[in-house]
Parts: sequence; C-alpha cells; structure tokens
Amino acid sequence: MISDAMPTEYALLGLLLDGPKHGYELARRFSPEMALGEICHLEMSMLYALLKKQEKAGHIEAELESQGARPPKRVFHLTPLGRAAFMEWVRTPVGRARDIRLDFLVKLYFARQLGVDDVLALIDRQLEICLSLSDRLERGVGLNEDLDDLMSISAGNYSGFDSNEEDELYQRSGGRRSHPRPSEQELNRHRTAEEDQFAQLVQKLRLKENEATIEWLRASRRELGSYY
Repeated sequence: MISDAMPTEYALLGLLLDGPKHGYELARRFSPEMALGEICHLEMSMLYALLKKQEKAGHIEAELESQGARPPKRVFHLTPLGRAAFMEWVRTPVGRARDIRLDFLVKLYFARQLGVDDVLALIDRQLEICLSLSDRLERGVGLNEDLDDLMSISAGNYSGFDSNEEDELYQRSGGRRSHPRPSEQELNRHRTAEEDQFAQLVQKLRLKENEATIEWLRASRRELGSYY
C-alpha cells in the first residue's frame, strides 16, 4: 500500500479499475450529486496533483488521446502495480475508529463493485476490530491508544501483542502511530479525581460511538448481503 496516501488517492485508483478515464470524468465522480461525492470532495487542482503523484509512483499511466481538430486530452489508466496497491487497501479494515467516516466508507463504496464476498469480508473484518475495541474500552483499556495498535493491518485482525512485538510489527509493516508512545514518567503521573472523571466521560462517549458503529456495520452487512 501507499504509506502516506489519502483515501481520495485510492478512490482515484478505484475509479480507473473499470477502464481509462480523463480528468473531467474522474472529477465528475467526486461531485456532490454523485454517491462518492457524498463521502469526499476533490477540487480539480488537487485531483491533478494527486494524479501526478500516482503517476510518479507508477500506479497510473497517462497517454494523449486525439480529439480531431481539438487539442488532445490526457487519459489515465491503472497499471498492474496500481491495481495491486488498490486491492490491498480496499480489502483492509481501518485501524482507527475516527477513520470509519471517510476511509472505511470509501473502501466500502468500492468493495461493493468487487462483489459480495469482498463486501462481506471487509465488513466482518471491521466488525471484529470494533468488537475488540468495545471489549477493551469496557475493561478500561486503550483510552489513549490508537486502534491500529491493537491489530495487524496485514492480517486484518486485532492483536494481543506486547509493546516489543508491536514495535517489531510496525517496523516490518512500515506503519506509524499517530501519537508518540508516552514516557514512563507520563504513564505513572498521578491523575486527579477531576481528570479521572473526565477520562471516564470520554471513555463512555467512545463506547457509545463504537456501539453505534457496530450496529451500523451489522445493518449494512444485512442490507448489502441481500442486495446481491
């Protein structure tokens, strides 16, 4: 996968799965009246910047297409490398709860086009991760952790790794944590009663949000599973 890529970059690759397209065709798919535009928006200037980035990475190629008397237009198509990067990404659940609203929705949008097996497998993997997060939150664990610290992205499963195993996994996978690991001094700092109370409020909010996500995933699985 592309380690620093945005979901909109993968969306561009996904839009090229079914054949070459020029820039305006791609831009129309991000317009507000389109389903993809309900999830993410992409200005033309940014679109071409991302296309250039993906072309440099070898994920897409561009060629000039003749238009008769009119100037030729650039048409973009997916390379085998780009297809492989996209397929790995679209089949991998998100590693952080906050990524459900954008990253996961973009994945789900394209997984529908791959077929029922890919759709249900993606939802099942995401459910497993969200259920593991609920378990940890209910036990008071993981309030300050990113969810991607609980799972092996490549396997699509949450992990029970200790800190050394997690560090080794992240070195091998090229993953990055959003926040640095706190020092021992920070971990052992005594919290006041007010801080504990606020932490509990945050934990309750995360539990409710995660429960709502789990309910939505299960409903989506039923609806999409019956659609095919």
